[in-house]
Amino acid sequence: MNIEAAIVFMVILLGVGFVLLVLPLAVVLAGLPKLWKEQKGVAVFLLALVGLTAFFFAIFIAGLTQITFGAAS
Repeated sequence: MNIEAAIVFMVILLGVGFVLLVLPLAVVLAGLPKLWKEQKGVAVFLLALVGLTAFFFAIFIAGLTQITFGAAS
C-alpha cells in the first residue's frame, strides 16, 4: 500500500470514528442534565461507557495507523 492510499484510508477511518463515537457522545451529553437529576447511576454508567469506547477506539486507531504506515514504508 502506498502512502497516498494509507492517508486516504486513515481519513475514511477517522470519519467513520466520528460518526460512531462523537455523535453518540453528543446525544448522551445533551440528555445528561435531565438524566443526572432523575437517575444518577444510569448517567454515570453512560459516561463510563462513552469513556471506555473512546479509549479503546483510540487504541484501535493507533494500531491501524501503525499497521498501515508500517506497511506503506
